[in-house]
Order: sequence, then C-alpha cells, then structure tokens
Amino acid sequence: MVDGEVVVVDAADAVVADAPDLLPLAGGVALLPVEPRRAADLAELFQVRRLSETAAVEPAGQGVERAVPEPVRTLLGAATPRTYVEHDELIAGGVELDWRRTPDGTLHAATLEGVAAGLAWAAGQWPRRFEVAALLEDPSRTAELARDRWFD
Repeated sequence: MVDGEVVVVDAADAVVADAPDLLPLAGGVALLPVEPRRAADLAELFQVRRLSETAAVEPAGQGVERAVPEPVRTLLGAATPRTYVEHDELIAGGVELDWRRTPDGTLHAATLEGVAAGLAWAAGQWPRRFEVAALLEDPSRTAELARDRWFD
C-alpha cells in the first residue's frame, strides 16, 4: 500500500507496517500491512525493514505527565501504562501526530483519540481503542461498557 493504493514494488522499497502511530510519517512509503504479532516474521521472511525501524522519531517539545484513569486501566488490563505525556501539539519528524509511543514505552498524545489509541496499543488491546475513547470522554459509562463486554 502506498498512500492508500495497492501497488507492486521491489521488496527493497517496502517496509512492514508494524506501528499505527507511525503511519502519518509514512507518506509515499510502500507498506506491507500485517497483524502486529506477525510483523517481525513477515519482515524477516521478505527481508525488509519494519516501519518502526525506518521512522523512529522522538516527539518534540515537553508535555505534562498524566495518570491513566482507573476505569481505563481496568478495561485494558495489567499491561496498561500508568501514565502518558499530554501535549498541546505533538510533532515528530516534522509531522503532527495524535500519538506516539517511543521505543522506551512512553506514550505521548495530543488528542483524546490519540490517548485512547496509544493506551490500547501499549496494552496490546488495539480493538478496544474506541471503547477507551468512550471511557475517557465519559467515565460514567464504565458499567455500561463492562456489560457490553459480556458478549465479546
């Protein structure tokens, strides 16, 4: 995929898309989308790099450390970070991002959707990002969302 279009490229020109926070930095890059748990294996099989290796950029500027709300930690489980760094504007590699998880595991975010996506990604619960966003917007929905999970 290059900018949303299916294309055929030489393997040397492709990278495995292994990190959703880096997609905004991948304009014009040939990406091989894959399940996260299979990214390293696919990169090895095709002898290509991973996006996280080619676009490893650090967020610019300082943010404010915030605690992750307890209902979110309960939803996502033990792997959920206890804190994240909130930015008014998050720039990395000259590109504005909603969120970025740095190699040391620190989550940086500039939007509610970014916090939700970053926490879900960090906790290994990517499909729960919309549920996390709902909890961040309205913590009173904790019981309702817990009840809805009965049917997962």
